[in-house]
Order: sequence, then structure tokens, then C-alpha cells
Amino acid sequence: MPMPPQPSNDSHQPAGPPSGVSRLLREDERIYIADRVRERASIREIGRAPSTISREVRRNRHPTNGRYRPHAAQARADARRPRPKPSKIGQNPELQATPYMGVWWRRTTRQPSEVRR
Repeated sequence: MPMPPQPSNDSHQPAGPPSGVSRLLREDERIYIADRVRERASIREIGRAPSTISREVRRNRHPTNGRYRPHAAQARADARRPRPKPSKIGQNPELQATPYMGVWWRRTTRQPSEVRR
């Protein structure tokens, strides 16, 4: 059976606004922003605050040509969020030696009637 003809990829069609809600911008959102900035079109349909988008574009422009760089922006965002992150107590030997759990436990298990005495 012959295969149906596939649509050509000659013309670049910008993707629609990315779906999903997250506190952080994802790479597909950054690419969408870059496409819209390049076309000088509105970015409101992405569902983010205008201040978030303008801050993102301003922070991640190329220093010489001024173009927004979505892949570099994603790499910088990934570098700022290393995981697993070491805990404060695990990094500080002085805090490790403090018997903080006993104090916390006594304060949280006290009944309101005991506090008033």
C-alpha cells in the first residue's frame, strides 16, 4: 500500500503557546518566546505575566547583537538549580553538633494546657 504524502517542512510554523502550569519557564516556553520576539508579535497567549517575559528577555539577550537566546537561557537556569542540594545542617559542622532536634521535639509536643502554666 502506498504511503500518503507527508507535508513538507519548507516553511517554519511557530508552535502554539506551550501548555501546562509551572512556576519556572520551560525550554519550550523559552523557544516560543524567542519565536514571538523574532516576529515582533504579542506574547500574551503564553499565559505568563508580561513582567516575567520582559525580565526573561532582558536577562538573556546576547551582549553584542541583542538577540534573545532561549537555549542559553535554559542552560543558565539549569545551572542555577543543581540537585540534589546539600542541606544547611549537612554543610555546617557547628549545626551538626547542636542538639536541635530535642529542643524542637519538646516545643512541638507540648500541650496548650502545659504552655499556660
